[in-house]
Amino acid sequence: MLEATQSTAVLIDNEIVRYGMEWRTDGKAAILKFAPEVEERFEADTRLERTRELRITMLSGVGFFLSTTVTDFIFVPDLGATAHIIRGLNVPLLLIPILFGSRFPSRVREILVTFMAILAITSLAAIAAASSAPLAPFAFTMAVLALIYANSTFPLRFKYAVLCSAVCCGAMALLTVFHSGIGAESGNGAALGYMLIFQTVVGGTFSLITSYRIERSTRLSYFLSSREGLRLQMAAADREELTILSTPTRLPVS
Repeated sequence: MLEATQSTAVLIDNEIVRYGMEWRTDGKAAILKFAPEVEERFEADTRLERTRELRITMLSGVGFFLSTTVTDFIFVPDLGATAHIIRGLNVPLLLIPILFGSRFPSRVREILVTFMAILAITSLAAIAAASSAPLAPFAFTMAVLALIYANSTFPLRFKYAVLCSAVCCGAMALLTVFHSGIGAESGNGAALGYMLIFQTVVGGTFSLITSYRIERSTRLSYFLSSREGLRLQMAAADREELTILSTPTRLPVS
């Protein structure tokens, strides 16, 4: 038992050194991935906490998703019940990772959450794109806020946040360009379109920086807490061994 604990402690220490050194030299640690043995241990140790965190933040996210309904009366009044129907069709899908996320393997859980984030964000962008109301272009800001929420408040794992941002920024850019009130070749429509695309990319980029910092901090905290826990186990095992060795052995009475 002690040897296994010592071996794990050495592995953690070596990984801390590698993680820090690569960040300062060649930047390979930027991918935010541990050695296979440590990565497997990290996923197993943080599974319950990660699932609980996602459940809480996704519930809040669904609340935000539904609360954007109040902006429909200002930005897209011409859609009427259509916007509500689009949101309503998404809600059962968004509840899947909330209700059943703990039953999925870590990788499947993260992919599912990412897909749901993309679905919610592009749905909000589609609502804005479907309207021809004068203020409809400003409804795209709801999708931008949802993207920022997904990257910085969930938060998605960084590599999945990059995927989500790329897909959503691309989709919103296309929807903005082809929107009847924005995609004019000249005039205020084109200027507004460029500004919305710029804000989308900037919002996605800033939230990705936040996502990266959060995950890096989480992984470093895991390293340090794991090392401390292993050292406590080793100290307890040493004390137990010393207790056994210091206990006098009674000779049998002849």
